[in-house]
Amino acid sequence: MESVALTYAKALFSLSLEENNSDVILKEIKEINTIILQNKELIKILESKSIDKENKKEILEKIFKGKINNDLLNFLKLLIDKSRFHNIIRICDEYKKMYLEYNGIKEAKVYSASKLTEKKLDEIKVSLENKYSSKFVVENFIDEKLVAGVKVVIGDLVLDGSISNKLDRMKSSISI
Repeated sequence: MESVALTYAKALFSLSLEENNSDVILKEIKEINTIILQNKELIKILESKSIDKENKKEILEKIFKGKINNDLLNFLKLLIDKSRFHNIIRICDEYKKMYLEYNGIKEAKVYSASKLTEKKLDEIKVSLENKYSSKFVVENFIDEKLVAGVKVVIGDLVLDGSISNKLDRMKSSISI
């Protein structure tokens, strides 16, 4: 059985393809995702059973009207109407996966001890694209345990060039 989030994400993705605005919707759902993750109170309000649906939709209007595509705003209102707004984060994640797969883009998560410069991320992206003959989107995540170097995760593949990994391997090789 298909998850609710996947069903709604498929519907949104299908609509975005029909309207030829899947790039815009992807950008905007990332922004919505960020806003929701940074404002825990907002999600509580939008999921509250004590606030009626019309008030919730008015809140969405005040926050997003004129800032996001009308189809996306209407989609958010539909989630309110169907009492499915609690799925918004998973819907955004599923949409992103569909978008990347549809466009033949792989996602690389680059972990580093500190934030990498855009230039360094671009170098990593170009290197991955050349090595794997595929388009990539890279995202930087901070992992202070790495000490130095980077760890790149592409789906199930882990490329670990971090100092902490090298130290762990050295430790293992000299342990009796």
